[in-house]
Amino acid sequence: MGIVNIVFKYSLPLILGVITALVWINFDQESYEHIINYNFFIHFPWDNMNIFGYDLSLHFIVNDIFMVFFFGVVSVEIVSAFSKGGSLNPFSQAVNPLFGTLGGILFPVGLFLLSCQFFDLDAFFMSQKDALGNPLITESVQNGWGITMATDIALAWLFARYIFGSAHKAIPFLLLLAIGDDAIGLIVLAIFYTNPDKPVEPIYLLLVVVAMFYSYLLRQKRVKSVWFYMLGAAVAWVGLEMTHVHPSLALVFIVPFMTNPDILHFHETEKDLSERVNSAIHVFERQYKYPVEAGLFFFGLVNAGVKFSSVNILTFIIFFSLFLGKPLGIFTMSFIADKLGYKLGGIRYRELFIIGLVAGIGLTVALFMTQVAYTTNVLREPAKMGAIMSISVGFIAFVCARSLGIKKEEEKKD
Repeated sequence: MGIVNIVFKYSLPLILGVITALVWINFDQESYEHIINYNFFIHFPWDNMNIFGYDLSLHFIVNDIFMVFFFGVVSVEIVSAFSKGGSLNPFSQAVNPLFGTLGGILFPVGLFLLSCQFFDLDAFFMSQKDALGNPLITESVQNGWGITMATDIALAWLFARYIFGSAHKAIPFLLLLAIGDDAIGLIVLAIFYTNPDKPVEPIYLLLVVVAMFYSYLLRQKRVKSVWFYMLGAAVAWVGLEMTHVHPSLALVFIVPFMTNPDILHFHETEKDLSERVNSAIHVFERQYKYPVEAGLFFFGLVNAGVKFSSVNILTFIIFFSLFLGKPLGIFTMSFIADKLGYKLGGIRYRELFIIGLVAGIGLTVALFMTQVAYTTNVLREPAKMGAIMSISVGFIAFVCARSLGIKKEEEKKD
C-alpha cells in the first residue's frame, strides 16, 4: 500500500489538523485566531469587500466553501446506496440498520435534552456575566441537540475495520447506519440550523430550484463533464446563502442529478463498466475524494482550536450523549426490528452493541454541527471538546470487543 493510500485510509490529515489546532491554540491563542480569521481581502484595492457580509478568511473558506465538496462526496455515498444494487436497494434489506439509524439519532438527542433540563444548563450559562455585567450568552444550550446525531463515517469505518476485520458483516451494517445518519443530518442542518441573525428568505430557494432543473437537463443530455454541474452548484450556493440556509449544502442538491448509471451486477459488459466509470457522479467522486480528505486537515485546524480550560459540563454531556446514546439507541431499535422480522443479517447482539459504540465517534460532522448550532464561543468551545473527545469511543469499543470475544474476519486472499 502506497504512502498516499495509507495517509487517507487512516484519516491522518483530519487527525493531524485536530492535533495541530489543539496544540497551537493552547500555546499561542493570539496567533492562532489571527491566522484563522485573517481577511485575505485586506491586500486587495477593495479592502472593504466581503462575500454576503463575510470576510474572506480561512474560517469562511473552509466552512462555507470547502465543506460544499465534503457534503458533495457524502451525497455520492447516499445516492449510490439508493441506486440499483446499492446497500439501500431494495429497501427491505436496509430496514434493520435504518431502524438502528433512527435509534442512533433519537436516543442521543433525547439524552442530551434531558441532561440539559436536569442540570438546568440554560440558567447555568446565562448566569455568567462579562466585565460589564451583561450575560455572556442569550441562546439556549439545547440548540446543540443536532451535535449528538453525528457519526464520522471515515473514523467509524476505520475503527470498525480494525475491530471486526474487512470481511465481517458488521462493516456494511455500520456503513448503512452512517449513511442514513448523514442523510438525516443534512436535512436537519438545512431546516433547523439557519442563521438566527438572518431570517430565512424562502424566495431565494428559487435559485436552488433553477440549479436543480439545470442539472436535470444536463443529465437528460447525458453531460458527463463535472464542470457543467459545478456551475449549477455555484448557483445553488448563492441561492442558499441568500435564503440564509447554510451554503455548504449546495452540492447536495446537484449530485443526485449527475449522470449515474445504476450500480450493476457482476455480469456487466465492458460498455456498461465504461459508462459507469465515466459517468459524472463517479468522475466527481474520483476527482474530489482525495482532495477533500486532504482538505480535512484545514477543517480540523479551523474548527478544533479549543482551549483545554474550556472543558465544562457541556463537554461531558455531549460526549456521554454520543458514548451512551448511540449504542443504546442503535441496539434497542435494531433489536426491535429483528423481533419484528427484519433480521440482523448474521450479526450477533454483542456485535450490534459494538457497532453502536463505534457509531458514537462523531468528530467531523459533530464539529461542523457545533459551529452552526451555537453563535458564541462560550458554548462552541466546550461543545467542540466533547466532539473531539468522541474519538476515544473507538478505543473503548476495541477494548469492549476483545472483552466480548469478538474476533476479526479478514477477506481470504487467493
